[in-house]
Amino acid sequence: MDEVLALIKCAYPKYTDEQARVYGICLKEIPDEVLKKAVVNVIKQSRFLPTIAEIIEESKLVWQYARGIELPNAEQGWAEVYKAIGAVGPYRKPVFKDPMVQRTVECMGWQSICNMLESDVPRVRDTFLRMYQNNTERKETARRMRTTLADGKVQALVSRTAQHLLTQKGQEKERRKIE
Repeated sequence: MDEVLALIKCAYPKYTDEQARVYGICLKEIPDEVLKKAVVNVIKQSRFLPTIAEIIEESKLVWQYARGIELPNAEQGWAEVYKAIGAVGPYRKPVFKDPMVQRTVECMGWQSICNMLESDVPRVRDTFLRMYQNNTERKETARRMRTTLADGKVQALVSRTAQHLLTQKGQEKERRKIE
């Protein structure tokens, strides 16, 4: 981690020690080799100090490409769906490589997609692309929240707060009965 923070400091001289502390906290879960490659990539692409989010995003890409995973995208997904319309038809259930394509098709309804008129293709395609993006963002948010809440501290706080509010509400009801 120290080497990565030093790289950032050398590339961006206005990078402060306080920023380095925050970057260190936020990036600590990324393996050092992946993080180093990602930071070098981002430094090569940006004249300005990269955000933590940019470094995390690049780290994800480095990790996925290192695993040999081609990143799916909505356009490729639509091409696969459009091809499956003719190959599978409306009465059989298609199986897609990308789970996000599968989820988006399930949300839209396979028969609805298959039964669209030729004139509806651009509208259905646009709907598919938007829903794919929304599903991807939702999945990423859920993953981020699972990681954020993994230690259980926030859930415990929420539970205590809810219990406290219920107790207050109950006491207020009792007080009203007495009055």
